[in-house]
Amino acid sequence: MKSLLGFWLIFESATVAFGASTNGISDGSEKLTVVWTAATNDWQEKLWTYKVSPQKFSPSVISNILTIGGFTKKDRAKVPQSISEMDKNAIFYGHLEGTYKHLAICPSLGSIDYYDPTAKASSHFQKVEGVPNEQEATLLGLECLRICGIDISQIARKPGSCKLDLRWEKNTLTYTDQKTQKEIVETNSYGVLFNRCIDGVKVNGYARSGGVRVRFGNSAKLVDLQICWRNLQPHELLTVPSPQQIAEQLRDGKLLLHPLGTAYVYPFEEVKKLTVIKCTFYYEGKYYDEPMDFVRPFISFEGIADNGKTATGVWFEWCL
Repeated sequence: MKSLLGFWLIFESATVAFGASTNGISDGSEKLTVVWTAATNDWQEKLWTYKVSPQKFSPSVISNILTIGGFTKKDRAKVPQSISEMDKNAIFYGHLEGTYKHLAICPSLGSIDYYDPTAKASSHFQKVEGVPNEQEATLLGLECLRICGIDISQIARKPGSCKLDLRWEKNTLTYTDQKTQKEIVETNSYGVLFNRCIDGVKVNGYARSGGVRVRFGNSAKLVDLQICWRNLQPHELLTVPSPQQIAEQLRDGKLLLHPLGTAYVYPFEEVKKLTVIKCTFYYEGKYYDEPMDFVRPFISFEGIADNGKTATGVWFEWCL
């Protein structure tokens, strides 16, 4: 595919023009117009790559989590093999199987995982009561952050805003009332997800890849608490390429287009006009039970590729 991506670059105001190419050599016979409408006022010029080291959860944080989970030091148990294989330094409380609650603390992964299946109704045969709504769950979640020692200034904000960039989870039970034959839908738990940000840049994923996920059930009792908060040490300060340099990397075949929602490579040589409509900076993240050696920044782009007949939504990325 690289041999198909050579272009002649001309910047004029917000429009970029490229020459079509064959075998990576521009023949000038046809021009590809690239229109950049994505906002660049928050463009980052430099970002750090971070090295991951074991997290040092403070004794007070561990004590607080034991308390909200209803555990004591006597509940400490042998670490299940599935967890010890991920982190040989893990600490475990409770029981992993059945209807028992458990708490796993994994310093090497920077993760804490608590789960209590009895805190919510598992079927409509169990009573559902006192489940918090979105606002209540959010306030309870913010209190959990404080108890767990999470600095709220490191929680992602909405672009161009001071408001927290939150996501919510509502779990429901659906069943048919035997008397009325009507469908009944009950909310049996409500959760809130806090994404971490690093140097003001959001970690990619939804909380469990970098941040905090917390969920509440009956009587606002804690059902889930997953913390993914890796310990990061500055490793290398990177100079982020400008929009012009991003375009040059496209020309050199270093960045590939993909139809939105897929990993397929879009046939770039067919594109007559490319409109870049969105760019978002992220730090990479992995699920809280997956190890990481380094955390690196990347930029995700969205655009519209027009081949003269159809317009297709596409994405591409810049990363290390």
